[in-house]
Amino acid sequence: MVHYLSFIVGFCLILSIETTIGPGSRKSPARPTEKVISTPSPSVQPSPPPSTYESLPPTKTNVLKRNLVEENINSQSILENHQSYCSTCLETREFNNPTLVYITPWNSHGYDIAKTFAKKFDYISPVWLRIKRTGFEKYTFEGIHDIDKKWIETLKEKNSNVHIVPRVTFENWSVDDIHALFQSENEKQQLASTFAKFLDEYTNLFDGYVLEILVQFRGASKPTLNHIISDIAERVHQLDSQGKKKEIILAVPPYEELFDNNDFEMLYEHLDGFSIMTYDFPNREPGPVAPLEWVKMTMEKFSMPESENPIKVFLGLNFYGYRYDRVDSPTKKDQQQYGMKPIIGRDYVEFLRKSHPKSMIIYDPRTHEHATVIHGRPTKQQQNPLPETIIFYPSLKSIYKRLELATQLNVGIAIWDGGQGQFIDTFWRKSFIGDLRRARKISEDDTQWTIIYNGKTHKFQFVWLQGICVKIDKIADLMIIEDATGQAEIQNCSRIEDAWSTNEGDYTIIAGKLLNTTLSDHIIVDAYKIQYFKTSSKHELNWPYEVVDISQRVYH
Repeated sequence: MVHYLSFIVGFCLILSIETTIGPGSRKSPARPTEKVISTPSPSVQPSPPPSTYESLPPTKTNVLKRNLVEENINSQSILENHQSYCSTCLETREFNNPTLVYITPWNSHGYDIAKTFAKKFDYISPVWLRIKRTGFEKYTFEGIHDIDKKWIETLKEKNSNVHIVPRVTFENWSVDDIHALFQSENEKQQLASTFAKFLDEYTNLFDGYVLEILVQFRGASKPTLNHIISDIAERVHQLDSQGKKKEIILAVPPYEELFDNNDFEMLYEHLDGFSIMTYDFPNREPGPVAPLEWVKMTMEKFSMPESENPIKVFLGLNFYGYRYDRVDSPTKKDQQQYGMKPIIGRDYVEFLRKSHPKSMIIYDPRTHEHATVIHGRPTKQQQNPLPETIIFYPSLKSIYKRLELATQLNVGIAIWDGGQGQFIDTFWRKSFIGDLRRARKISEDDTQWTIIYNGKTHKFQFVWLQGICVKIDKIADLMIIEDATGQAEIQNCSRIEDAWSTNEGDYTIIAGKLLNTTLSDHIIVDAYKIQYFKTSSKHELNWPYEVVDISQRVYH
């Protein structure tokens, strides 16, 4: 990628990138680095002062016609357009190859995205299910309580051609269970039969599966593992629902020790798709999530026959990024370290709001990713200090370049995950506390509240909302959670088992009855369910409420 160096725009980060690929390389909480430096350019101006403008409403033109897909962007441009999607483009597609989007309960904005933009997706994969071995030749599915029948029915009403293919993981298997499966042909057949029977039971909802099995069974016999996968596919393909074949897609990590071209060729005729996880490029220092050249090199290992139709391979597209904050090294004063944490769309927008005067967004033409940088203050000892914060987060330009690559390679795209980013709808969704602030009573009945949302009136009683727990008052029996648009007071917390296990600073999700909005500085909610998370890793949500219309966010 040497030829890209002549096109440096702005403060281009000179990054030292590891060329070897190894699993788990993004897991270190802090990494030493002495190789992140900045080079000033007179062609780029600093970000303007904090924006006082509200984001533009939905528009009738797409981001290309509005000249938003550019290398030279700034915070103000994002803040002014992050809620403005193309309202006339909901049923049209700029990318014609197959699209798959993963939807996770822990980033539930994806449920809204899938409904609003249903016609843009060919495959929607809710992350609900796990398969477990429960005894001798016995297997069962977990996560069934997460299945949202109404949501699936809504998706199929909006797009009759969409395939709902829930992801299934093989998590937390014991060594004995793995050994039993790999050593016994009867065990393999029972596992495949369990997949087929479950899919037959839910035949009106599901159109197949995405299997995530390679990472969980790393180190196992690859020929045997491929045999297990092909057995599952064979049994599933025997099902027929009104002439519509059930499909199996395999999630593929970008590591040859787990899955290489030989495995690809062995399984190609047996499977309907391969979702290549071309993200989390292994760096030892702050660096891009998925450099374009690395993505291309990875995808070229899984090239299809030129005449092949339909397309079976999906290029992985991350809708999340990583934030690196400089920390002092306790042992090496001459060496800087960066603490790393993932960042998703709403958090990135909030970061830009708070750090707008200090931040600068630059484009790295080698990796085709944008980086947001806050520089340290110069000192006598260090005139050009290393950045205080570096964020590698997808931009419209970086997404567009990867769509171009997918078109060039004639592959589809697989988005992880729909609720993390804001690109399909161009950052249009506000946080829910902000929406509740617009709620109003419509009768003397305390169960009747309304929100005017996208031109439609929604009546509701129960809500859920999410944010950071900023205050706990056990005497008053309440806690306060906060997001970018305000605060919510959660009352009667003690009725919830383990409610006080929540600590200030925890990411918290609340379900309950809306009691008040405009008469108080806080939104007031009577708690029915509290769930908190200590980390930003994946979590499963277990809600005992039925979802109704308003964007999967109101419970009845």
